[in-house]
Amino acid sequence: MPPIPTAIIGLSASAITSWASSARLPYLPSTRDRENYTIVALCNSSVETAKRAIETYGLAPETRAYGDPRALPDDTDIDLVVCCTRADVHHQSVLPRGKAGKIVFVEWPLAQDVAHARDLVAAVKTSGSRSLVGVQGRLSPAIVQLRKLLGHGRIGRVLSSEVKAFGGSMD
Repeated sequence: MPPIPTAIIGLSASAITSWASSARLPYLPSTRDRENYTIVALCNSSVETAKRAIETYGLAPETRAYGDPRALPDDTDIDLVVCCTRADVHHQSVLPRGKAGKIVFVEWPLAQDVAHARDLVAAVKTSGSRSLVGVQGRLSPAIVQLRKLLGHGRIGRVLSSEVKAFGGSMD
């Protein structure tokens, strides 16, 4: 089976610590999965920023640059779109693809609120498309270990919790 032609929405050349550049980009064209996916297009806030990202990450020169996600459904060479934008722009970024019956992968959360999430789900169902929502935190080693500790009651009954975290590191 040939590689799946894939577009990424939100791979920024300036946000080099983003989820798109740190997790999605290394996986999609990796040696392990090169036979499964090929990046054929990038969509950012402008064509210029998409071109900059193509150059920054050393993608193939023939990778197409888009500045508007509404143009992606018209590109018949794209079979999968991976959306790695902020949650508040997931809806506008993938709705055109969902309505067009195309496959989309969206980082969690699906949208900025329940109404927008329901709209996306309805668009995908109506068009007969398929979609995936990435919930990467569930498999984080720290979360898996915490789930084990809580599940076995090793720390007693939890009455409250507090999480302090920062972004930018993928450890």
